[in-house]
Amino acid sequence: MIMVLSAFILLNIYFSTRPLVALVKWVKIVEMALLAFLISQIKIKKSGALLQSLAASLIFFGLIGLVQFWRQATIGGPLYFLGERTFDKLTPGIALFYFQGQSFLRPYSTFSHPNSMAGYFAAVAVLLPFFKSFKKGERWLRKTALFIAGVILVLTFSQGAWLSLLIAFLFWSLINYRKKLTPLIVNTIFFVSVLISLMSPLLLDVQSGKFAAKEEVSSRLVLAKAAGLMIAERPFFGVGLNNFLVRLPEKGLNVYTTWKLQPVHNLFLLVFVEAGLVGLFLFLFLFWRALQRTIKTKNTPLLISLIIIILTGLFDHFWLTLQQNLLLLAIVLGLVFNHSSRKIFST
Repeated sequence: MIMVLSAFILLNIYFSTRPLVALVKWVKIVEMALLAFLISQIKIKKSGALLQSLAASLIFFGLIGLVQFWRQATIGGPLYFLGERTFDKLTPGIALFYFQGQSFLRPYSTFSHPNSMAGYFAAVAVLLPFFKSFKKGERWLRKTALFIAGVILVLTFSQGAWLSLLIAFLFWSLINYRKKLTPLIVNTIFFVSVLISLMSPLLLDVQSGKFAAKEEVSSRLVLAKAAGLMIAERPFFGVGLNNFLVRLPEKGLNVYTTWKLQPVHNLFLLVFVEAGLVGLFLFLFLFWRALQRTIKTKNTPLLISLIIIILTGLFDHFWLTLQQNLLLLAIVLGLVFNHSSRKIFST
């Protein structure tokens, strides 16, 4: 198996437009895979350390985001080394939301975009209520983290995260009422998400001919169309990891504005275009196995977190392109395949 994966990685790098760029991304993917494997092998005896770490991350990075929203600008100083960049609400291309005729800066914290932050907070927040914890200090930490997460999820104005949380809540309500429906619902969510992802390159022509979508939507469809063109050129081994941006200007689809040069905003489609059919199959198989394992072990918290990752992945690319989200994805997958993780959650 390792020989087959190694051969695929070498072919993906070899056929890429910028092999060095692909190599750097593969090093990162292997790093995250090793982290997930390490987490899957650790025997977890108590939930306290994991609960404290995840809750503390929401509190720390959430407070940074709240200060940014209050200032309507970034904080600066040593936070630069954690990923914060310098901007305010007047910076061109920055993410804003509008309320009663006024514009407001959506908090970034140290993330690259508010949507990335919202995805991270949503996937972590759904885990916190299920941790087995009886210490008073841990209960206080959990409540504080959930409160800050709730405020941040509102202020980031990430509609993808909102919709994902709503579907996850409906799913949780349904399986509490009828646990036998769990496999059917999970399989439906997974297959529909994959189908929508793979069909999205065709939607630009449909919306152009029948209705005028918002600029935010149409720009994402332009990226999906470009992904479809690249897939048609190299369907089996892809254009190379991290090579979507390299190839994007060649497609002539009005993406010349700097902040529109972005990866395609869909998790599965990004894997397809950059890693081809082989990479997409491996990626889908990994997620499928993870979902089936959470169903088998009745690990509902991790199942809900995985569903949020899949659903937010329908609207964005950050689970594969941004550091914090990649780390969390590795942690969640590692916990899913950890034999002792079921013991730290109450359902």
